[in-house]
Parts: sequence; C-alpha cells; structure tokens
Amino acid sequence: MLVVNYIANALDDRKHCAALFVDLSKAFDTVDHAILLSKLSSIGVGTDACRWFYDYLKDRTQAVMVDGVKSDSLQLLKGVPQGSIIGPLLFSLYINNVGDDVRYCKFHLYADDTVMYSIAPTADQALMQLESDFRILQGSLLQLKLVLNAKKTNVMFFSRSKLSVRNTFVITSLDGTQIKQVSAYKYLGVWLDDRLSFKKHVTELGKKLKFKIGFLYRNRACLSFVNRKQIVQATFMSVLDYGDIIYMHASANTLKPLDAIYHCALRFITGDSYKTHHCILYQHVGWASLSVR
Repeated sequence: MLVVNYIANALDDRKHCAALFVDLSKAFDTVDHAILLSKLSSIGVGTDACRWFYDYLKDRTQAVMVDGVKSDSLQLLKGVPQGSIIGPLLFSLYINNVGDDVRYCKFHLYADDTVMYSIAPTADQALMQLESDFRILQGSLLQLKLVLNAKKTNVMFFSRSKLSVRNTFVITSLDGTQIKQVSAYKYLGVWLDDRLSFKKHVTELGKKLKFKIGFLYRNRACLSFVNRKQIVQATFMSVLDYGDIIYMHASANTLKPLDAIYHCALRFITGDSYKTHHCILYQHVGWASLSVR
C-alpha cells in the first residue's frame, strides 16, 4: 500500500506525519452532470460518446416503497448510478484532479476514499501544512459541488516520538466544525494506528478469522481433506492475505496472533493435534509459513 510505505519511510527517518481521512456526504449522489460531461470532454472523450453519457445520466427517477405503498417518482438531476459498473469510474474521473492545487501534502484517491497527509521534520510543520492544504481542498470540493462531511472526516498524527502533539492540535473545516482526532482508522480495509504498529489491525483481523475458524470446525466432520483445503483457501486465506504487504512494517511479536490462527486453520485441514509442530503442518498441507507467503 503506497500510503503505508510513504508514512513508514517518514517515521523511519524520524519525521512526523499528519493525515486527514476525508469523508464526502453522498458522494456519488452529488455529482453534477454538466461538470462531469465537461471533464469527460477535457480528457478526450468524443462528442458522440459524451452525448451517450448524457443520455445515460438524464431522465433517471427514484421512488420509495414502504409497507407496499410506493411514493411518487422523483427525477434525479444529479449523481451517478450506484451499484453500476461504470458509476465508480465516472466518479473517479469527476474527482481525479481535486487535489491538484494542494501545495504540501501527498494526495491519494480511491473512488470516494480520500486521504491527504503531510510529512515534515517537525510535528508543528506537518500539522501547519496539512491545515493549509485542507483549506485548499475544501475550496476545490465546493467548485465540484461536493459536500465535505466534517463530522465523519478524521485526522491522525503519526509519530514514533514519545513527545508528540497527539492531544494538543485542532483542525477545523471551513464551517467551523472541529475535525475528530483518532488514534486508529480503517482505510481501504486496513486498520492504521498512529504508531504504525498494526496492532489494531492484527487484533481486529484475529477476531474475524477466529469466528470463521469456529464455524469451519463445527462443520468439519462432513468434509474431505480436499474440501477442507479448498474452503480454507477461499474463505479464510483470502481474508488473511488481504493487504498482507503491510506486514513487512509490523514486528514479529505483533504478528504472532496471526501465526497462531493460521496454524489453527492448518490443523482444521489436516486433523492433526495441537501438539503437532507447525513445520509438519506446512508439509501436510503444502503451504508455506505466513512470513514467506
């Protein structure tokens, strides 16, 4: 994950990082059609294609049904269809240059998940840069007619220094709302904590995997070795492997709980006892340890 690499390298260099995780109110529903079509034209989409997109977006309606009673239809004058294949792409094109004017921060967009962060030699400088660019970002959002959800936008200060400003700084939005400071935030499915230790991520992931293992063991008797291996691969390993590149930044001690859960999954496949050494489990299943996967 690019964001993690930048922040980890900064902390390794004894620098400080202030990050803002931006939340937009009804992001997909507030896309202005005229601005979107103008952006499509500016990136080289032809007249006929733009006309097709116009026809695709116009004359959409919505209604609500409660207890079998349907409301009158309401015409949608803005927004891109959620749940569609092309909706996230159109939104990404709509917002892709929203961070072009920021001066100090790195800026990353993934659909409507937005993070901006400043890296500097001192904590005060990192925070000052973040606050300055946050004002610029809000101006860009207003130009796109997008609404910042200040109550769900979070700020986090990353540092490995014992003397930090974690509890002393305040950042506010243009309307005066104080941005909530957090010590951990779930970004794209990965929990980031202010020490970048990933202890929070391992804890939350462990809870999720233990639940899955418990369910699998309750149904073990009716499954063959091949079936058990396939099920673990599909339902367990897919969760464990998600975002596993971040583990290179976590200590071996932090990752120990995941090793224990992984070994439990291997025992579910093989039927071996808890006294069986994990190296034997790897041989029986034909999988490597987590550290080399």
